[in-house]
Amino acid sequence: MRRTGSDGGPAAELEEAGREVEWEMRPGGMLVQKRPADPGAAAAPEVRVRISYGPARYEVSVSSLATFGELKKLLTAETGLQPGEQRLMYRGKERRDGEYLDLCGVKNLSKMVLVQDPTSLERRYVEMRRNARIHSAQRTISDVSLEVDKLADQAKRVQKCVEILDVLKISNARLNPVVITTKWEIFDPPTTTRWEFFD
Repeated sequence: MRRTGSDGGPAAELEEAGREVEWEMRPGGMLVQKRPADPGAAAAPEVRVRISYGPARYEVSVSSLATFGELKKLLTAETGLQPGEQRLMYRGKERRDGEYLDLCGVKNLSKMVLVQDPTSLERRYVEMRRNARIHSAQRTISDVSLEVDKLADQAKRVQKCVEILDVLKISNARLNPVVITTKWEIFDPPTTTRWEFFD
């Protein structure tokens, strides 16, 4: 007799049939078995949903069997907000990620409101301030390092000049001093001068 750890549900049937069970992570963090794509079944109809986010308006086509979490993933490219930062309101109520569009009554050209999560706004603001401080500190450090590099170049030039002067001093010290032994005579101008006389 073979014992299995499952309750004999669809996953057990798939394992017995030799197919591997595929799992997917829902936006809420729940791990669920992936729905098998039935090739004989008709594809779920696409619905166009109108989303307003502040002054912007978006129109997104999505499967009617999709969840609000999947819709949020599609809106990430449009709005730049991560799915965790988005709050979708439909018929005045905030909808969770795991709720299906068709079960909530979403039809073609239905209107929804997208709001940014206030806590994510605050986190983003704190992150921006922290990044600004880090950026200003990096800029200050780079300015100081640039100044140090300039001063290092000047110090190298001064060091070269000092070394050249030391070499000249040593080479001049080796030369014997020139001794002048010549006695100079001083010549006086002649005392008599020729004068010209006129009669």
